[in-house]
Amino acid sequence: MAESCLYNKLYNINQERLNKITTQNIKAGINIFGTQGTFTSYGIATTNDIINGKIPYSNGRQVVGNKKEFTGTSNAI
Repeated sequence: MAESCLYNKLYNINQERLNKITTQNIKAGINIFGTQGTFTSYGIATTNDIINGKIPYSNGRQVVGNKKEFTGTSNAI
């Protein structure tokens, strides 16, 4: 009888933890216990949108910028 009670308690703890696994908490493209991740999947930045040397994430992947940084000086009229 004690084993059954312990099993039920452990099962309930496991279910509570599994219920906390959400798509937003898992990196895009990763599947954990049947839950497909969507974290960073909404990103649409490209390397031309990001200043050279900066490293953000877009669609679950690391993107290194190549856009030149504006320095405030220009010959344009």
